[in-house]
Amino acid sequence: GQSWSVSTPAQVAGAAAMKLYDRPEKTREYLRQERPRVMEKMRKLGLKVYSSDANYLLFKDREELWQSCLKEGILIRSCKNFHGLDGSFFRIGLKTPEKNDILLDTLEKIISSR
Repeated sequence: GQSWSVSTPAQVAGAAAMKLYDRPEKTREYLRQERPRVMEKMRKLGLKVYSSDANYLLFKDREELWQSCLKEGILIRSCKNFHGLDGSFFRIGLKTPEKNDILLDTLEKIISSR
């Protein structure tokens, strides 16, 4: 038997990652288009978004944003345990345009209700 196993979510994530590595230029092109689109919409909502060349975005808002997103079924990464950052910094990974739009709609709903 196997000495260790990989969970189904890890297998799915690994398979998705391999697809990205199979198409690095396609992935880079997608990020070149999607990153600025998401950043612009987040900035229009009043969020402080830091420039990035990665597949994720670092941004700043009120510390309670994490809990508000969670209540809406959206999990964003709190960066309060990152060296030099506090609970007002968050990180999101760029996903498909449809999933990014769900995140953006959720952020708009939360921010507009303040």
